[in-house]
Amino acid sequence: MSVQSVDHVALLPAYLAAATAVLVLVTDLMLARPGLTRAVAGLGALATAAAAALVGAGGERGTFCVES
Repeated sequence: MSVQSVDHVALLPAYLAAATAVLVLVTDLMLARPGLTRAVAGLGALATAAAAALVGAGGERGTFCVES
């Protein structure tokens, strides 16, 4: 039995999307300012898109891959 490797760089866009969702929820809960909540969501979306573009521009990446 071998241990599967996890390529965290390949998962970076998913991590950023999840962090954005949590940050938007916390911002809305704590501050309740719609403008700020939208700004946080927009910045998180831009960061997620940029990370996805950077990861996608590189070579082929994979994670949780099982050799066949």
